[in-house]
Amino acid sequence: LVVGALAAVVIALLPFALDGYHEGLASRVAIYFIAILGLNILTGYTGQISIGHGAFMAIGGYTTAVMSHYHHTNLVATLPMAFATAFVCGVVVGIPALRFSGVYLALATFALAVSVPQFALKFSKFLGARNGLQTSQTVTHEWLYIVSWTSAAILFGVAWLLLRGRTGRAVRAGRDSELAAVSTGISLPIYKVLAFGVS
Repeated sequence: LVVGALAAVVIALLPFALDGYHEGLASRVAIYFIAILGLNILTGYTGQISIGHGAFMAIGGYTTAVMSHYHHTNLVATLPMAFATAFVCGVVVGIPALRFSGVYLALATFALAVSVPQFALKFSKFLGARNGLQTSQTVTHEWLYIVSWTSAAILFGVAWLLLRGRTGRAVRAGRDSELAAVSTGISLPIYKVLAFGVS
């Protein structure tokens, strides 16, 4: 808790010492922190391999961009929508991934990483092809810093609570020994699919 509090103080005071460019870089650190947090849940705690995690980042990012560009939705309001869309896509990928393990699961998630960027090219009129989409609102680096690090802090707290509870114990048990986990009454398919969705 002390380390977390010190990190929060440093992150809160850091913008006063940074210019706009470096605030933008620090915002990217927060975004990658969120991605690594999700990947840690899937790979570190559940023991499943994923090479295609960037695809879920792209799905969430395009959800925000589409809702802002075409529907002029407030950018903060698009964040729960992006989470829900990425969660549903994670569950959809997680269900067939139950049949794979090891290198086969890695190849399946790699196929996802290769195929998702092609959607932007296939539906170029809607998704902007290689140029992407511009949001309807222009934000400052400071705004991006605040929103990204606030989101990172919230998601870190949610992940901490999730992994310290019954769900965390179940996924760790399945990672350590699937046979022992099943023999104690843990439904591994549910927790594996949930880990894909949450990550």
